[in-house]
Amino acid sequence: MADSDDGLRYALAERDHERIFQQKVLPAMLPASEGAVNPTAIILGGQPGSGKTGLLNDATREMEARGPTVVINGDDMRAFHPEHSQMQRMDPLNAARYTDYDSGRWVEKLIAAAKKQQVNLVIESTMRRPEVFARTANSLQDAGYRVEARALAVPERLSWQSVHQRFEAMLEKGDASRFTAREAHDAGATGMLETLRQLERENQADRVVVSTRAGEVLYDNRQKNGRWRDAPAAANVVLAERQRPLSPPELRKFGRDWSGVLEKMKQRQASPSELTRVTAQAEDDIRWYRAVANELPQHSGVIRRLASTGAAPAAEVPAPTRVGFGRAMSAKRSASETPAPPAPRERETRPEAEPVEAPKPAPRRSGPGMS
Repeated sequence: MADSDDGLRYALAERDHERIFQQKVLPAMLPASEGAVNPTAIILGGQPGSGKTGLLNDATREMEARGPTVVINGDDMRAFHPEHSQMQRMDPLNAARYTDYDSGRWVEKLIAAAKKQQVNLVIESTMRRPEVFARTANSLQDAGYRVEARALAVPERLSWQSVHQRFEAMLEKGDASRFTAREAHDAGATGMLETLRQLERENQADRVVVSTRAGEVLYDNRQKNGRWRDAPAAANVVLAERQRPLSPPELRKFGRDWSGVLEKMKQRQASPSELTRVTAQAEDDIRWYRAVANELPQHSGVIRRLASTGAAPAAEVPAPTRVGFGRAMSAKRSASETPAPPAPRERETRPEAEPVEAPKPAPRRSGPGMS
């Protein structure tokens, strides 16, 4: 575990930081243009791996149809750090953390510059820190902006799996890879809930929308004359969607996706400790969803056999026998009425599991392995 100051190892000197912002960031990200007539800022929220790209693209198209628009994404800012490319090649697991300090400050400066120009804004974030959201939203409202918050409701187990999928896919293609630390992922998931509660409680947005990764709108609340149209419930809706059981097709896909991650790790000859850790996570997550769906504990060794043999037994992944909870829009009750399950954890050792038959060797194949 790196110490608390390790993230500042590659922080730029103030003179270099400001020079890069003025000479590179501003010309590239804020082209000269007239402001919008009624400027709107859309602030997106979702933990890493939740699938914000689709949300970002939809919001950008919507804003560009209304007038000049600037899209602000912290990941885009990282590329302006002079050491970023080398960090991605040499230490992809920590590259994002090492550039957080400068990229975050460039984001704040770019928002301030765009606000002066009165252009529409689409700001991608995790909504991890309520105080940052409050500072940004309040300053935009004071400058005459209409502010919308749009959040993704995605179970933490699915988003953490997506972090692994993205990392392995980028490595496979030979791209400079980007990996989000688990603590950053979990902090984003937890912090977004408090941000949603705060922004509705303190009227820090004019509209709040919660949707699924697939684009289904679960919640849409607006202010009128300083009052919310409906009783504030954005955080509860996110929690309900995160806690619902997966449907049979969703659980089968979840198992296939973990199989794909582990297969790619074996192909790139990941270390035994890394493979053991991720395998334990996959087993734990599938077991959790089976328990939520009241599934009988059958086929318990599927993922373990994959890690041992390299096979991809997608058809063996069990599906839940029933689906409960209903859709999130029907869950406008307090979070205390629906106790949250334990947060997903990555373990250093395998979880306890019922005995399974000894793994069999995978059949020989002449073609490339499944991905």
